[in-house]
Amino acid sequence: MQVYAVMIIADKMNRSKTNAVKGLIAISLISQND
Repeated sequence: MQVYAVMIIADKMNRSKTNAVKGLIAISLISQND
């Protein structure tokens, strides 16, 4: 699940810097939930 989320975030990073920032926040939240 975490790997899949990272893949989605990486895709968003290629499209938008703003989404990249949101993605990094999402990664931190996912890591905390682990």
